[in-house]
Amino acid sequence: GVVVDDVNSNGNRDKFDGLVAYEKVILQRQSALTLAWVDEQATFADANGYYRFLPDTWGNYRVWIKNLIPGRKIIQKEETFSVFDIGNFENANIMVQSGVKNDLSVSSYFAGRIRPGRVGLFQIYCSNDGSDSRPAKVSVSYSKDMMAFKSCSIEPSASGEGILDWDFGIVAGAWDTMVNVYFTIDEKMRSGDTVPMHVALMNEGDVNPEDNFDTTKEVITGSYDPNDIAVAPKEGKVLPGTKLTYTIRFQNTGNDTAFDVVVKNLVDENFDMETIKIHQASHRMMVQLEGRELQFIFRNILLPDSNVNEQLSHGFLSYSISPKAGLKDGVKVENTADIYFDFNAPVRTNTVGNVFTSETVGTVERLNRGGMAAFPNPSSSSVQVCLPTEFGPATYTVTDLLGRAVLRGQIAGTLILDLSGFAAGTYLFSARSATGSEGHLLLEKVE
Repeated sequence: GVVVDDVNSNGNRDKFDGLVAYEKVILQRQSALTLAWVDEQATFADANGYYRFLPDTWGNYRVWIKNLIPGRKIIQKEETFSVFDIGNFENANIMVQSGVKNDLSVSSYFAGRIRPGRVGLFQIYCSNDGSDSRPAKVSVSYSKDMMAFKSCSIEPSASGEGILDWDFGIVAGAWDTMVNVYFTIDEKMRSGDTVPMHVALMNEGDVNPEDNFDTTKEVITGSYDPNDIAVAPKEGKVLPGTKLTYTIRFQNTGNDTAFDVVVKNLVDENFDMETIKIHQASHRMMVQLEGRELQFIFRNILLPDSNVNEQLSHGFLSYSISPKAGLKDGVKVENTADIYFDFNAPVRTNTVGNVFTSETVGTVERLNRGGMAAFPNPSSSSVQVCLPTEFGPATYTVTDLLGRAVLRGQIAGTLILDLSGFAAGTYLFSARSATGSEGHLLLEKVE
């Protein structure tokens, strides 16, 4: 069936309704003895809102949504049906509605490792997760000294020195799009150098401003294993409660096309399974959940081998998850994935690890919890500043390098600053909340 965004709450799938990607769906069988619902299975709707189960026992079943993505409400909680014959097919749609009106989001990834002198693919996924139609403007900033823009799947509406902008106009609820951007990595780059990419989706009044920004820091590699797992924030210490985002990448380095790819990922016991959010994938995929093991299934992916088409031999997926509440300080979580190409033995990735600890490196790190950021930065016109939700309303001051205040005001979550009247140079953005929390961020104005 499909998970439907029932815009008018009438319980029917109408032509104006959208489909909801990556919602978690539960299947249960009814016990013939006790009539209780048992044998719970879980899956996730794919990027197009479709899900499927393959029951292996006859009987009565129900499909339902156990844990809605925050902000959504259930219009039609469940569908029940019976399976009494081999090949019996039942279509069961789940009707939900976004309770959030203003919520745009953006995420970005390098689709494969990047190397000096080679072309790298940078993918940007944008979506309207709310119900209101909103203007969507996306900006990417990059270092022109590290890479050169080559081409992209959607022509930018504007571009400058190290900046690409897209204006998608007014986008309706459930809208999403993927932009593929190709860069040529400068030959002077060396293995181990870090390439930063900053993406912002401008949206004033967004209820979740943290996901309006994304920063990717990709490490230049030489010869490498293309099957890997990466975590953001980067490996090491993170503050308690920090949501971690994992990206698993794979490449067919064999000598023929891979028809199916399956990625199995056992989730650390210190994570809360109910907080899993699937972000995106390079190809259409199904997601199954068996106990604490996530299974990302790419059926009929037809992934060419790297000898035939290196650029198209890559694939990836990304998801986020939060730790359990109340973890002791110093708890470490690790993550590793096994990648199956057709019927071959699995390829095991590297292991990434993070430690949840209250130790910090000053006020800036405390403010960065949840994602304080400014994008695009540097900027020639306007910049959007985002404070973490838990920071609360704050007063801010923008000062130049001589310590002179050039702007003051109030900020609650997110704010768009107009820098057009500022002279080129570096400025300090300082914020202080009513509870005394404070932090600082450097802004760069360019001509």
